[in-house]
Amino acid sequence: METSDNSYRKTLRQLLRRNSAVTLVVGLAASVIVYGFHDWFHGVLLPAIGVGPALADALGSFLIIAFATVGVRLASYAAFRDPFYGLPRDVESLRQDKRKLADVLKATEKVASIDRLTGVWNRHYFEELMANETDRVRRHGHLLSLLIIDIDKFKAVNDSLGHAAGDGVLKAVAQRLGLTLRSSDSLCRYGGEEFVVVCPDTPLSTAVVLAERLRSTVCAAPVEPAGTVTVSIGVAQYHAGETWGQCLERADAMLYQAKERGRNQVQYDSDMTEPAGLSASEAPSEPQVLRLEWHPSYACGIDQIDKDHITLFAHADDLLNAMAFAKPHAELCGKVDFVVQEVQAHFAREEAILERSGWPGTAIHQQHHRQLVRKAQELADNFRQQKVDSGAVFEFLAQDLIAKHILLGDRHYFAHVVQSQMPASGTDTA
Repeated sequence: METSDNSYRKTLRQLLRRNSAVTLVVGLAASVIVYGFHDWFHGVLLPAIGVGPALADALGSFLIIAFATVGVRLASYAAFRDPFYGLPRDVESLRQDKRKLADVLKATEKVASIDRLTGVWNRHYFEELMANETDRVRRHGHLLSLLIIDIDKFKAVNDSLGHAAGDGVLKAVAQRLGLTLRSSDSLCRYGGEEFVVVCPDTPLSTAVVLAERLRSTVCAAPVEPAGTVTVSIGVAQYHAGETWGQCLERADAMLYQAKERGRNQVQYDSDMTEPAGLSASEAPSEPQVLRLEWHPSYACGIDQIDKDHITLFAHADDLLNAMAFAKPHAELCGKVDFVVQEVQAHFAREEAILERSGWPGTAIHQQHHRQLVRKAQELADNFRQQKVDSGAVFEFLAQDLIAKHILLGDRHYFAHVVQSQMPASGTDTA
């Protein structure tokens, strides 16, 4: 297909040729008419109507120009079916060529941006997309998260079953990932057995839940002839001020950590808001990566409080994993409601203990409790109506409830309550 510049030059040359041809034809015809009617026009017609010589020359010139103009238009219409030398058709043809060229360029660009084996976007497209998305974050303050996915023990598949089997695994994994992603996400093959997922307008908490869903989807069914295939995933949220390459490096570091801790799991990075107590299981019988694990160092020495905290950790962990494994929405709603009820019951027991101990900060702590309960109830209602996704629930449990309140806020009263529960020492006697 011709380029736009060549088409324009060709059209211009055609227009000049047509104009020259019509002008020559009309000029020849006008010369014949002037030659044949000159004597009659000046010697008979004009004297008969009383026109003098000077006016006669002016009138003659005007009529020649007028008839030549009309003649050019008529000749053009006769030759090209329009009075403008066929220019309108040429312009429309140029427009059609331009549209076709744009379609071809778009198709070519898409082909150049697609990985030929898997059919997903390639590394070149990923780099352009990240440059655009990080610029959007800087200008508008949107969120952006990045997942890097690596197929576990892929080299062993190539070595034992051959590269054809390896290609089949790559295509199957890409298909499963693509079917699980949201329409706003972009799946790209980064190289070899590595894929990346760009998640615009997505906080870290939602990206982690999405990553776990991708991980569980890949290993849900065997890929013949390789059998069960697993992936490890590193997740990072982009922070304004860093380059997208730095964000990729953080996600890659988390991927390396997932590999080191046993593969087939999700690890995430957040240098601002990483919730304490959130860790990865080392070698689970059923992969259960997102775990809220109770650690003995979290204990405060108050039996009822510790027992409640351990129970809340367990219920929250169960809910997060149900979300990660995409359990039915009705089942998830029931678990969310149950956790909210357990939180309320724990707060009531905790407040009773604080009041008995006479802790000065009890009233302020009760206000914090009421704020958390209101937020939890509102979150449960919105989740039931599908106004928020599982990422919002994850963020509330891991950040607001566990990290900020239980592991930080509750520590303020530990020493006072423990001291108040110690038996008073008796008076020494001689």
